[in-house]
Amino acid sequence: MALDLANKYRPKKLSQMVGQPTAVAVIRGWIKRGKIPSAILLSGPSGTGKTTLGRILKNHLQCPDDFGYEEINAADDKGIGMVRDILNRIQYKTLGGKPRLWFLDEIQETTKAAQNCILKVLEEPPPNTYFVLGTTETAGLLRTVRTRCKEIKLSPVDPGSITTLLQRVCAGEGVQVSKKVMAEIVELADGSPRMALSKLEEVIGLDTEQDMLEALTPEETKAESIDLCRALMRRAHWRDVAKIISKIKSDPERVRVGVLGYASSVLLSGKQSKTAHEILIAFEDPFYNTMKNGLIRSSYDVCGGK
Repeated sequence: MALDLANKYRPKKLSQMVGQPTAVAVIRGWIKRGKIPSAILLSGPSGTGKTTLGRILKNHLQCPDDFGYEEINAADDKGIGMVRDILNRIQYKTLGGKPRLWFLDEIQETTKAAQNCILKVLEEPPPNTYFVLGTTETAGLLRTVRTRCKEIKLSPVDPGSITTLLQRVCAGEGVQVSKKVMAEIVELADGSPRMALSKLEEVIGLDTEQDMLEALTPEETKAESIDLCRALMRRAHWRDVAKIISKIKSDPERVRVGVLGYASSVLLSGKQSKTAHEILIAFEDPFYNTMKNGLIRSSYDVCGGK
C-alpha cells in the first residue's frame, strides 16, 4: 500500500501541532501581537516539526505558493553560492508585494563563508521578507547567525502525544493496530512523529500482530544488535567491534534501538550495571542524521578506544 502518512496528516495550523506546546505558545504570541520576527531559528531533533512550523508560518503570512515560499535543504548545497543565489533573487518582489518566506533546513551544514554571507540579510531583510532556519545541531552555527534570529527549541515528542497521533491516524485510515504494536512503534520513533508515521506505514496492510512486530524489527536486525551489544558489554577490543559493525546491513537507527533494549534488560537484571549504563548513555541520541557514522562513534565511545 503506497502511503505518505507524514504529509497526509501534517498539521496545517498551530492547533494541530503534536507535542510542542512551548513552540506553539511562542508563535501564537507573535501572531497575537502582529510581530512575527523576520529571522527565526527552529532547532531540535529530526522529525519533530521544524518544516511543519515553517509551512504554518507561510500560511499565516499568506505567502503565495509560487515565488513566495521556498524550502531549501542547505545540506545539498553547503557553499556560498546558495546564499548568493538567494540574495540575487530576493530583490524581485512577489506579485502584489505579498510576503515571501525562505525555509533553509539543516543550515548548520553550510560553510562559515555561507553563514557569514547571510548575516546582513538576516539582520536587515527587505520588507515583507522572512527567513526560517532549521537545524538539528546548533553547535554547527556561527554565534552571529544565532544572535540575529529568534530561536525556538523543539523537543522530542512525549510517548503519550505520539500514541494519540497514531490512534488518530489509524482511525482516519480505518485500520487497527494492537497496543503492543503501537507501543513498539512509539519506542522506535524515539520522540519523532514523522518516524512514528513512517513505521506505521510499514505495518499497515499486514495481517497479524506477529507479522507487524517482525516487520518493525527484522530478525537480522535483532541478531546484529545483540552481537554488537554483547561485544560492547564484554569490552571487546575496538578492532573486533569494528568488524561486527562493518558487517551490519540493517538501518543503524534500528540497530541502536535494539542495542538500547538489550542494554536496558541487562541493567534491570542487576548484572554489569556500570557497562550497561554507559551503553545507554552512548546510544541515547538518534542516528537519523548521522546514520552509520553515529553507530561507529557511539560504539567507539563505549570501547574507550581500546
